[in-house]
Amino acid sequence: MKHWCSWCFKKSLQNLKQRNYVQRDLYVCSMCGKTTVKCRFCPNMARAGKKWDNGCCSVHDGTIGSFERLGHRIRTIADWEQVVKREGVNFLRVGKIACGIVTVGLVATGAGAVAAPAIGGALGGLGGLSGLTGAAATSHGLAVIGGGSLTAGGLGMAGEATVIAVGTGLLGGAGGGILVNKFVGEIKGFAIRTPRKGVSTQVIVVNGFLSQGENLITEWKPALKKHFGKATWFEIDWESKRLQELGKVAFGGAGKSALSQAVKKFAKHATKQAGKNLSPVAWLSTALDVGGNPWSIAMAKARQTGQLLADLILRADGRRRYTLLGHSLGARVIYYTLQSLAEAQRGQPRVREVHLLGGAVGADADIWENLPKAVNGRIYNYYSKRDSVLQTLYRAGTLFLSEPIGRTAIRLQSDKVRNIDVTDFVGGHSKFKRHLADYMFVA
Repeated sequence: MKHWCSWCFKKSLQNLKQRNYVQRDLYVCSMCGKTTVKCRFCPNMARAGKKWDNGCCSVHDGTIGSFERLGHRIRTIADWEQVVKREGVNFLRVGKIACGIVTVGLVATGAGAVAAPAIGGALGGLGGLSGLTGAAATSHGLAVIGGGSLTAGGLGMAGEATVIAVGTGLLGGAGGGILVNKFVGEIKGFAIRTPRKGVSTQVIVVNGFLSQGENLITEWKPALKKHFGKATWFEIDWESKRLQELGKVAFGGAGKSALSQAVKKFAKHATKQAGKNLSPVAWLSTALDVGGNPWSIAMAKARQTGQLLADLILRADGRRRYTLLGHSLGARVIYYTLQSLAEAQRGQPRVREVHLLGGAVGADADIWENLPKAVNGRIYNYYSKRDSVLQTLYRAGTLFLSEPIGRTAIRLQSDKVRNIDVTDFVGGHSKFKRHLADYMFVA
């Protein structure tokens, strides 16, 4: 009889490897060849190793909501909850049993620490990498957790929380389903709303810094009504509380002094470290010293949100095409969405065009090189030289090694990238959305 395997997430024959009379019998999955044991609460299979056996399968240890739903197709991206719908009790969460998960190692990030080998092993095996099993597959999976160059606006391992491989064959399938299950639980307040249902054209808006009590869609409405009045509008809600905290710092009040103090502290720390020949571990420690603040965490969460959104776009009805609009860290979310879609490119691009406002992403050509292939039309980058928030917060947050696209042109030479200087319209970071209807260019 076939059962779901917590290694490869496929329903497969489990062949008896070793009969035990005190402990559970050992099996070998016919699909991935890895050792398994019966879950203590259902017929499906948990992971087993030389020195440990997991007590629960991936459903009952809380990793996923359902094996069957990992590859579930959805009608629109707003149906994302169907992918994570739970069909078994998460015994770790309710505290009824410790399911025997042994953490072999941790990846430290600005958002905390996460057990990496389980995710690394699963995705290393799901990536279509024939011949990679055991430690090799786990290593491959771990190789794509973390990263994030400073030129992209990341803080290396410290600035990127739990990044999962999103290569060809993963997004929109079982691998993407694991990603959706994991990231939805880590991105606070994640939701997708549909403030307007219209024709087949789909418009997705993603915010960055938020003013206190700001409605997610309000400042977008004039431009949306002018250029996309008959379209369906989606708004992505992610880390709203954290984005409001950053909004207080960025947009005025007592927060300005807090921003100034934070930047001075960061700069002083960076200067002290300058000239030292730091090892990778020392650099990680240095980054973590300044990485546990709302800005660094939001930068990391933007990557998670972007990868999650990419999976949902590929998982939704393939006839739909999307226009993406993002402001500030919302532009960063879209950057990672495009990056993920470009890596997983299959057939015609799902994205029609992109509009980035005051983007908190680096402008260097090398980090944008592959992204245009994820877009059928153009990527429009609107920047203002009067954006003092990005000049201060973004540059300090990237050790002064990266210039944001919200203040300068994307340096990639491509027919698909159009840089538009809106300095005359936009007097500061909070003014981009307010005046969008006046300067927005739509093909």
